[in-house]
Amino acid sequence: MKLVVGVADDATSVDAVAFAATVAGTYDAHVTVVTVSATADEYINDHLDPRMGQGRADEEARLVDSIAEVMSSKFGIRAQTVVHHHRSLGTGLSEIAADLDADMVIVGSGPGGSIGRFSMGSTTNALLHRSAVPLVLVPNGYARHPAPRIGRVLVAFAQGQEGEAALARGAALARAGGVPLRVLTILVRHRVYGSDLGADAEGGVLTASLEMLREHQAHALALTDTDGLEISTEVLVGDSPQAALGREDWDGEDLLVVASGTGGLLKRVFLGDTNYKILRAATVATMVLPRHHD
Repeated sequence: MKLVVGVADDATSVDAVAFAATVAGTYDAHVTVVTVSATADEYINDHLDPRMGQGRADEEARLVDSIAEVMSSKFGIRAQTVVHHHRSLGTGLSEIAADLDADMVIVGSGPGGSIGRFSMGSTTNALLHRSAVPLVLVPNGYARHPAPRIGRVLVAFAQGQEGEAALARGAALARAGGVPLRVLTILVRHRVYGSDLGADAEGGVLTASLEMLREHQAHALALTDTDGLEISTEVLVGDSPQAALGREDWDGEDLLVVASGTGGLLKRVFLGDTNYKILRAATVATMVLPRHHD
């Protein structure tokens, strides 16, 4: 497995680096630490001392080298380093991930995120629109209590091709890591106010929906290679995706796998409304797959 870890000269990188160490410890993965720099010719200034450009390049090289040293000394992981040139951090990371044939790109939360949550920054937004590689978003504060290994893979499953792809990917990750697989489906309860329907009728609709979603889970699992896996399933019910997710007993060792929405470009990451809400509510590292990811 090949990992690309996107870093910058700020506090947002430490969580990505810590989770990359967790993934590497689970899958014996090869890690490449990448920072993206604007190319020198994009900032041509006749009055600018050329040594300033060289100084900036030296700073970027020192940044990735220092992070690689931390991975070696703290986590016992040897990492390759790359300084990639592009005016857009997100596009640059996508390019280098494609060049390296990476299995995933790992990034930390944007600045200002709450502890235990993921905040969208400009780099993340660019990656979510351009990445053809699975993108792992690490919540703020993960580095405070990093796990040595992934302990469980969870899949946010919804019926359809993208949901089945997410389930297959989650099963493969669980098998490779020797960890349990848990399949979650979110059911948002739509309360009916001011109608003639009684509580029994509303409860009957909910019961029927639960049964249908459990059947969808069972059918998808029957089509997925799950031999040898410890599997559990659950339909999480709530008045919103956030409320439903709050019913799950999350652990810092968890990895949540989420499919792209169906409205994006082929082989690009795209978040639909529900998955976007899942990502905003998640308290564990979350992998977002490109559409039709194999």
